[in-house]
Amino acid sequence: ANVAMAEKETITNAALLGLNITTDQGRKKTWAPARKERPNEQVYQSSRWVPVIKDIMEDA
Repeated sequence: ANVAMAEKETITNAALLGLNITTDQGRKKTWAPARKERPNEQVYQSSRWVPVIKDIMEDA
């Protein structure tokens, strides 16, 4: 888009202040850790949510 330099600076300053600025170009995928397989867990465990931090702590 044709945005004036003053408007670009305003957008940049807003981003520096913590506002979320989205662009249409070059959208990056967010990183998601690989989930751990838990074969020895009981069958009902598949319906229970396991936090990602548990996988990270077990691997550490």
